Amino acid sequence: MLIGGGTIAGELAINAQTDLPQVRAALKGTNIELGMFFRNSRYFDTTHGKIQSQVALAGSGKSLAQVMSVADGHVEAALAGGSVSSLMVSLAGLQLFDALILYVTGDNRIPILCALGRLNFQHGTVVFDRTLLDTQKSILHVAGHVALQSQVVKVEVKADPKSFDLLDLHGPVIVEGKIRSPSTRIGRVIPIPTPVIGNAKNVACEAAARQLFSAQP
Repeated sequence: MLIGGGTIAGELAINAQTDLPQVRAALKGTNIELGMFFRNSRYFDTTHGKIQSQVALAGSGKSLAQVMSVADGHVEAALAGGSVSSLMVSLAGLQLFDALILYVTGDNRIPILCALGRLNFQHGTVVFDRTLLDTQKSILHVAGHVALQSQVVKVEVKADPKSFDLLDLHGPVIVEGKIRSPSTRIGRVIPIPTPVIGNAKNVACEAAARQLFSAQP
């Protein structure tokens, strides 16, 4: 099947001989355009890249929402090049000066050196595993979970800067609450912004992606 300029192949099985249909998916995505996930958003024009992915999920229900709310399995995805909204990265990385300038002057592209991660599904709860975004400015690490049945999210995004940052807050961005209206706050460790000498190194993306796709959850 063609989607977003790439392909999805594999098996999708539905057993409708029970009161609640049983659904199982084993799929592999190749070269799917990242920008399609940001259609109708302010980030669409500045986001692009080709995603490789694989899906192994099983659940039951009469709708996609029901199936996902009790699903077990895992989803892996990786991207070894492209670009993402500079405003989105600056905000997530707590680079306040950059974010302020972008709010005034508009958005720009930041090259993505690597993006990858696994979503582990545990009876409808999605846990972020080895999930990161590597850019020229910083490496963003994502941890936490989303409970699809209760529609509750609790996620932390931590930034490891690669260069000097005058306004580093030394704390993660914490997103929590209902999926449709979560609150966002700074989990600040140090009470005031202080300079930081960033020394994060580029992720070896090809090797990290290969390990991610081959490892057991």
